[in-house]
This record gives sequence, C-alpha cells and structure tokens, in this order.
Amino acid sequence: MGDVKIPADPQKIAALVYAHADHLLALGIKPHALVTQTGTEFLPYLKDQLQGVKPLGLAHELNLEAVLAAEPDLIIANTGFHEKTYDSLNKIAPTVLQENYLDAMDWFRDTAKIVGKEKEADVVVKQLLDKAAQAKEKLSKIVGNQTVAFVRVSGKELSVVGIEEQNRGKMTYFGSLLYENVGLKEPDYKAMGIEFKKSIATISMEKLPDLKADHIFMLVRDGADNEKVWSELQQNPIWKTLPAVKNNHLYVVKDSAKWFAGYGPIAFSQIIDEAVTALSK
Repeated sequence: MGDVKIPADPQKIAALVYAHADHLLALGIKPHALVTQTGTEFLPYLKDQLQGVKPLGLAHELNLEAVLAAEPDLIIANTGFHEKTYDSLNKIAPTVLQENYLDAMDWFRDTAKIVGKEKEADVVVKQLLDKAAQAKEKLSKIVGNQTVAFVRVSGKELSVVGIEEQNRGKMTYFGSLLYENVGLKEPDYKAMGIEFKKSIATISMEKLPDLKADHIFMLVRDGADNEKVWSELQQNPIWKTLPAVKNNHLYVVKDSAKWFAGYGPIAFSQIIDEAVTALSK
C-alpha cells in the first residue's frame, strides 16, 4: 500500500473492480461508487444491494471524471487495470493499488485489511469453507464419482473451466471452489488433450464428442450472439449424443456473470447453492 494514508473509517469508498463490491458487501460495507459490468449496469447478483451507488463505467475504461464527481474518501484500485492512472486517482483521494491475487480469499482478506475488517473477514471465510464442506458431504451421496463439466458459451467459442495444475490448492476461480472444496470430480481433460494454462480452456467442436461428463453446467454469457451459438449447439447432432444431455443432466445457467466476475464470498456462496440445487434434482 506504499505511503498511502488510509482514512480510519472511510465512508465513501470508490471500488474499481467488480469483485470489490462483493468483498465490501460481505463485510457489511456498501460502496459509495463502483465500476459497472456494461458501463451503466452493476453485476446482476448484487444489483439489489447497490441501489444508490454511483456508477463509474468499466474497470478497464475508467471514467476519471465520474470518480472525481463521486468525491470518494478512499479508492481501491487494481494493478492490472489502474497502474497507469494511479497518480490521477491518488490526487482525487487516497488510493490503494491492490495486486492481482491468485487466491480469491487472499484477495478478499486484503480488501478487509484495507478497511479494517480483518476479524469480520475471518468469519466470512470460515462460513464459506463450512458451507463448501457441507455441500461436499451432501453431493458425495448424490453424485459420488460422477464427473461434472462447466462449459462456457462466449462469442463463437466453447470453453471448459478447470484448474491450472500449478495453482491447485488455491481458490483461484469457481472451478477450484467446486472441484477442490466442494469435491466435484473433473472430467479427464488430459485424455482430451486439454491443458489448463489458465482457468478456462477452449474446446473445439471436434473434441466435443470426447466430453463424456456425467453432468454439464452450460454457462451462457449475456448477449444475442451467445444465445445464438447456444441455440445452434442444441441442434447439433453431436451435442445430442453427449451422456449428460441424453440423461437430462444438463443445467443451463443464464446469469453467469457472477460465476465469471464475482470472485468473492457472496458469489462463491451463491454458486455453491446453485450447484447443489441443480445436482440434487
């Protein structure tokens, strides 16, 4: 955090990454100003809790005039998006430039440290881990060793969500949350020739018949193009031969923004709930 002097009890926090909203709300703090998903809209899963919050535009296209007009007393920014604008931000209000954390709960704890809520963060993390453990116990009796795939429709691409080998043991994404903490079993992606250099790997239509997962969550991103690809995929003869599709073990998630951009305890808790509900049917 360098030499930034953080206010003892900030009342008007400007949060410049989506996940900050999740972090702050989980700690009982409503952000004063926040970046948006589309330029004007907040992430749907938090929208009801963000009434009256000032929109700041996209994280990667930050509107400095909007930040200035919001008159924050603290700004929480991110090295990946805001390193170049840090000096300008710091002139508006004390600005903390967070690094990119691999582990979502490490990131959450760092946000809590900035706002003096470390003890509260410990409670939130414990609640999340306890919930994951309870879900693991329940689902072990329902799905056992059956495999579960998470497939994303985005643009013209299909991709699958997994875990980077070098980051196993870290809660890097919802894939590691559900596979490692909740205990769902991954398909044999190595046998399909898929390696996860990141949490998401593209899967070609040629490889689709090899996706022998017992259960598939289809995560359809917002937008007409994505809906069109998903509609076309459902008519594809290959798609209809997949075990999960034939056995009616297909779960479509339309509000997938929280799965890909939540990256905090509120989103992760809701994702666990959605996974348990779907797999318990």
